[in-house]
Amino acid sequence: MATSWPIRLAARERDQQRGYELLALADSLDRNGRVLLVQRGPDGAHALADERGRTSYGGVASWAVTGGVLTIELDADAAAALGTERFELPLEPPVKAADLADQLRRLLA
Repeated sequence: MATSWPIRLAARERDQQRGYELLALADSLDRNGRVLLVQRGPDGAHALADERGRTSYGGVASWAVTGGVLTIELDADAAAALGTERFELPLEPPVKAADLADQLRRLLA
């Protein structure tokens, strides 16, 4: 089972004092629709959360940005927590594939 919605906004926040980085992916510019948050904490671990508040600590089995689509495959625990096995999120302007891949590489390394 895959979840799909277009990414129309990708916003990054970095708090060096607290030691975390956050990337918010949203399907609307006002952030009132679908949202996927990708966070890397000070310990280097990542977490995913959605607009419903469902959260998974770790759990990204693989990810790729190809053909203008971000695909994130989840392990079984993350899939259970987030209600999907995979995100297939097409990118829409102004979101750029290369920029998004660079940000995810940093967060999910």
